[in-house]
Amino acid sequence: MKLKWRNLPAFITLLAGFITCVITIIYRYPLNKMLWVLILVMSVFYIIGLSIRALLMHFVEETDKEDEEKPEEDNENAEQPEEGEQAESPEDDSEQSINN
Repeated sequence: MKLKWRNLPAFITLLAGFITCVITIIYRYPLNKMLWVLILVMSVFYIIGLSIRALLMHFVEETDKEDEEKPEEDNENAEQPEEGEQAESPEDDSEQSINN
């Protein structure tokens, strides 16, 4: 599951860098200023991407653990009779066959 989110920070960083380049070119920033802005934006968005990836991986792992535990609980509940119901015993079957 970790491989699924592996490229997320890079994708977010590249997208932010592309948008920054387009905006700085439209507003005719000088080259030095444009590069410093680009470095700053890409650094910030890389950190944001890392934190988003960590959150996604945490929630996905938590959901997977709950999904693994849930079938076990369902099996345990299926084996135990619900309140108000009595479990059938083998003796009841033998008494019914004798009466017939």
